[in-house]
Amino acid sequence: SMFEKNHVRMEEERIERETKRRMLVAYCGELFDEIDVDGKGVPMERFHELDQLLPKIADLFKVNGVALVDDDLEHMIDLMDADFSGVIDKDEFCHFLMRVAEGVRPLLLMEMRQEIMHFVRGSLKMCVADMEKTLRKELTDAHAWTQPLTKDLEEIRRLLKELAVAQQSASGLAG
Repeated sequence: SMFEKNHVRMEEERIERETKRRMLVAYCGELFDEIDVDGKGVPMERFHELDQLLPKIADLFKVNGVALVDDDLEHMIDLMDADFSGVIDKDEFCHFLMRVAEGVRPLLLMEMRQEIMHFVRGSLKMCVADMEKTLRKELTDAHAWTQPLTKDLEEIRRLLKELAVAQQSASGLAG
């Protein structure tokens, strides 16, 4: 029936997409290994080394029908460090390139990241301000209830000194 043929065609397309995806991931991993020889990832100070992979990435995308603008390639490397650790690992590299292959534009990602970071920084500033305000209040409150305690302790110290002097006088009189 027509429904079965459509279902078979959709399944074949899904298998083809999955095969292409696995091939792309494997190739991305091989590309990354050209730079990451020790398997520890590429630290920020070596991000520029990934630039030499851009022509191969562009060719890979072209062969697989992924439309890219030159601006996209220029900004890609900085966006790959998804966890902001200062190191791009193979998973981040491959995951990012797969997102691009699926049609997510790096320039869009960069704009979104900047908006998110702006929001996060603003939120952090507000949290820090709230925490500072709370700490000041707590310190003021703590000072308010410790001040009488300090006075009480000073009074106890004074009384103990008087008691010690009285005891010495009493022991001097007894002797």
